[in-house]
Amino acid sequence: MVVVAAEGEGPDQLPHAGLINAITTVFSSIDVRVDHALWTSQIAKGTAWWCYDRPQCGGRLPDPTISELAAYNAAEGAITHTSRAELRACFEPADPGAVARRTDRIAEALHHQPGEAYAMRIVDDVFADLEESVVVLDEDRVVDLAVALTHTRARDFCLASERLAIGPKLEEMWTTMIRETPTPYRAEPACMLAVTSFVHGNGVVAGIALEIAKESNPHHAIADMLRLAMDSGLAPKDLMKAIKNGLNAHTLLEPSD
Repeated sequence: MVVVAAEGEGPDQLPHAGLINAITTVFSSIDVRVDHALWTSQIAKGTAWWCYDRPQCGGRLPDPTISELAAYNAAEGAITHTSRAELRACFEPADPGAVARRTDRIAEALHHQPGEAYAMRIVDDVFADLEESVVVLDEDRVVDLAVALTHTRARDFCLASERLAIGPKLEEMWTTMIRETPTPYRAEPACMLAVTSFVHGNGVVAGIALEIAKESNPHHAIADMLRLAMDSGLAPKDLMKAIKNGLNAHTLLEPSD
């Protein structure tokens, strides 16, 4: 089933019929049949919906907050947001002043050029704690982890498949780091969250995380490549393969086996 949620009127002139035709054609080329294509103006209780192929087929949406999907998400501990803007707001700092003051601390730490061994010790300790419980990101740890993520090997360590498999706790940690880390350093945890969310099928969060990364550092090469991967329709397993082989434009677009 394909659902288009966009402004428009029904049932005689449903919008974006060309998009439905394009999706149906692409899916057919890989032997995936579109049994039903629907349009609605918004996902809200009582909103009318109509079928693209059968003009007499339509109805009213039930309350999405009490659907089976909503119940499943609640059981899994997922939070449902009413809009993208509401979700995006979850990544903004609760105390912008405190976050801004960390800029000098991070810059000072980087001035002393902490080595790779230091960075690996930080991320190793963080993930050891994460496997036991939720990591507490106090002032010092936010600064230490922000500094550690400036090292390529530390980032690679965080993106290893066994670390990404941790799941929701890892996404929660990177979300907190984004909120607590100042620009331009928040680009690194934002990229970490983008990858983690993407491989777990949450493309909306991955897209917002990349947006934050690019706002924080417009020239961030990893964010650019991740954006390329998502825009190219790369499957999560192929992104993991590219990361394992060394993330670059060639490995991202290399056909999967």
